[in-house]
Amino acid sequence: CSRVLYSTLRLHYLEGELDIPPGPHARFLIARLIDCVKVAAGFPSAAPSYRGTLSDQFLVANFGAGFANSGLWYRHATVATLFRALIFAATDGRIRLSDGDVYSLFGKQVGVAGGSGSFVLDAAALERLCNLSAESLVAVFESLRLGVCSLQFSF
Repeated sequence: CSRVLYSTLRLHYLEGELDIPPGPHARFLIARLIDCVKVAAGFPSAAPSYRGTLSDQFLVANFGAGFANSGLWYRHATVATLFRALIFAATDGRIRLSDGDVYSLFGKQVGVAGGSGSFVLDAAALERLCNLSAESLVAVFESLRLGVCSLQFSF
C-alpha cells in the first residue's frame, strides 16, 4: 500500500519514544531521515539500513567534518536539534521549530515493516511550517558538506 501516515513520528515523540540521547542510535535515525529528505528531492536512497560506522560515514559524506568522530555534531546531535538547526539555516533564521514540529515532518509508509525505505518526508508539512521544499534542504546539506556554511548548535 502506498498510503502514508504522516503523524507517526510525532505520535512516537509525544509518547516519549523518540527521546533518544546523542549517540549511535540518534545518528542512525538522523541518517535515515536525511535519506528520506534526499529521496523526496529526487535522489536515490543511499542510507545504511543498520547502525554503525556506515551511518556515521553517510553523515560525514552529507555534512562534512561536524559529524566526524571528533566533531561537535557527532557527540551531541539529536534528531530534533539537527533538524531545528537545518531549518533555521535554510530559512536564514526566520523559522524556529519545536521538537514536535520537527517530528511532524516525517512519517512511515503503511505496510512497510521497517527498513530505511519506510520513513517519508511530509513535503506538505515542510512547505506549510517552513515554506521550504525538500530540494532547498538538500541544498543546505550540500553547502554544509562543502564548508560554505555551518550550523549553530543551539539558538
